[in-house]
Amino acid sequence: MNHCSRCDLDTDQPFCPRCGALSRARPVGPEAPPKGAPGQTFECLIWNGAMPGIRVGAANRERFFSPKRSRIELVIDDRLCRVDLADNFWTSCPEIRAAVDEGGMNRLEAWIEAKGLLPPGDSEKLRGRADRVVLEVVAPEERFRVRVAEGAGREK
Repeated sequence: MNHCSRCDLDTDQPFCPRCGALSRARPVGPEAPPKGAPGQTFECLIWNGAMPGIRVGAANRERFFSPKRSRIELVIDDRLCRVDLADNFWTSCPEIRAAVDEGGMNRLEAWIEAKGLLPPGDSEKLRGRADRVVLEVVAPEERFRVRVAEGAGREK
């Protein structure tokens, strides 16, 4: 018997008949409950390294992400994008650095620039407050929707 972690559905099929996700064999023994619940939100800051990204922060990383996953999905303007978490996401750098769509384009960088979002030092100088984004849990530990926090960037 397989189990879909997105729909919490048991099935004998390799793919969930409800959402199409890969279903996995249900583990034997107690399993830790998923981190976060659909609809739950948390705020993050803009980060700027080699390219702009989202600084999740250690507390949000522990609360909403699973160390078992090296890849998550980010929904940007209703477009599903793949995020490969860096090797040091779980140690020193809890940032989402790129979100690539099906065409190979980094949608996260383009979205941050289009919204006029800046890292904290720059946004505090320019606007007197740090630009923030909100991540909403779509599927615990694996899919998040991103939007601009109220009053951040060029959107007011």
